[in-house]
Amino acid sequence: MTIKNLVLLLSLALPTITWAANLDDVLKVDNGQVLLENNDAGEKVYGNEVSEDLFQPTHHKYFHYKLSFENVTKVITPEVEDAFDLFIFANVSYQAYGSPNDEIPSQRMRIYRKPTSSTRIFNRGMRGNILPHNPVSASAFGTSSHKPALAGLPGEIPISSGAGHLGSSYVDTFSGVFRMNHKKSRTHRHQDGMIHSLYVDIKYPWGKSSGIAVHGTPKNNYKYLGQQASHGCIRVKQTVSLPLYEYAMGRNLYDSNLLDFSRSQRLPTGPLRNPRPGQRVLMVFFYGYNGNQGLDF
Repeated sequence: MTIKNLVLLLSLALPTITWAANLDDVLKVDNGQVLLENNDAGEKVYGNEVSEDLFQPTHHKYFHYKLSFENVTKVITPEVEDAFDLFIFANVSYQAYGSPNDEIPSQRMRIYRKPTSSTRIFNRGMRGNILPHNPVSASAFGTSSHKPALAGLPGEIPISSGAGHLGSSYVDTFSGVFRMNHKKSRTHRHQDGMIHSLYVDIKYPWGKSSGIAVHGTPKNNYKYLGQQASHGCIRVKQTVSLPLYEYAMGRNLYDSNLLDFSRSQRLPTGPLRNPRPGQRVLMVFFYGYNGNQGLDF
């Protein structure tokens, strides 16, 4: 499939999407190939081999790179909330679109943990949606530095997400709600530039697992935290990635009956699928909030 045909198929399949002024905001072209993702270890995923049925409307969420908090969190129903204990929220939007009044500012991350597995911590509106500016109850761990989700972690954590504007080998971090890929997080804990890595659980239609992770970065990259700088992952300090990794990979978080998301969609159309073993950790990547950045495409 040529890039021209790929773009044509996307335009036909997504008639309701508001397109960005620059096509690179939706698709990144690297050496003549469509680059879906990249990480700091150079593990790229190209989309040229995908079949045309991928771009039918029922599959279009596969290419939703930039969804706001309100749209991303729609799939976190009370039933989904019950299935997980630790929630990683990362605002991967551009700094220019943020507001100092945002609950989680641009290029920042917050980690929330339930005090018990049976406790619900999200504040919800009348329709059951998580409130964007007061999302978590005071009972949760992680609401402040005085009540951290994990010992030693700050309440607000600076990150560096994908910096698509830096060149053809960089992509913006996509948005969505993801389980953790336990196997890959164990076998690929350390790669070049990626330390204590927790990978999102996405499997592409042709069988490749995603290389996008929340991971520690070398100390010489600390000066870039708080701005987009990575190839596509979410970078944090190693003092964050180590306790997060050790907690997330702990045996006490392994649940053989954990409810499942589809692994072939970035943002599931239906939140729960067939059960399979996994971790009680949920990753939530979003592009700002409705009303101050408008990046829902």
